[in-house]
Amino acid sequence: MKEYLNFVFLTLVVIWFVGAITWSRLKRFLQFSDSSNWPIILATVEEVKVQPHYGRSSTTYCAEVLYSYQVGGEYYSGRYAADSFVEEDANAVVREHPKGSTLQIQVSPANPKRSVVI
Repeated sequence: MKEYLNFVFLTLVVIWFVGAITWSRLKRFLQFSDSSNWPIILATVEEVKVQPHYGRSSTTYCAEVLYSYQVGGEYYSGRYAADSFVEEDANAVVREHPKGSTLQIQVSPANPKRSVVI
């Protein structure tokens, strides 16, 4: 009976985890679905880091890139995050965008606070 309960618990955790990832990606897709028509500008990478997230049976890694950009004389900031089960994949994202480098983003003409990394 205990093994069965452990299996049920693990199954529920996996379902919750997959659901959380799917929901966040769906939300982001809906929020930025029209971004392909937004103008492309350059942003400056301000900070990069890899954050491990420890679970009961696994560890995930989040590569985070914080960037700033200017539109119409106003400064804005944005965040790009990439989750991975492999630490080296997260580190590769950070190496690709070192602090001080530039990256291309698309910015909403209606609301310059909204941006997406290309």
